Amino acid sequence: MIKVVFRGLKPRPNAKTDRQVKTLLSSNQTGIEVSVRDNDVEQAIKALKRKIARDGLLKQIKSKKAYEKPSERRKRKERESKRRLRKALARRARRTPRG
Repeated sequence: MIKVVFRGLKPRPNAKTDRQVKTLLSSNQTGIEVSVRDNDVEQAIKALKRKIARDGLLKQIKSKKAYEKPSERRKRKERESKRRLRKALARRARRTPRG
């Protein structure tokens, strides 16, 4: 069994976006570990992608890539909040029996 540890991108010094990426990655010090079994690298890559998506690391890196205006940030936060609320209401509607 081979253990693969993904620590993220290596930031170049003296670049703003890379510094932001470095701070994001430093907050996730533990890293993401994926074990490769029976030389099945394809399956390990799929598992790694799932873990990165679930962790939200890729989304954070993409969001820090370019400057986001405060008005855009407010709109995005409001959109995300409404989405979370809709999902919570839908879950609650599914759980409660009617009648």
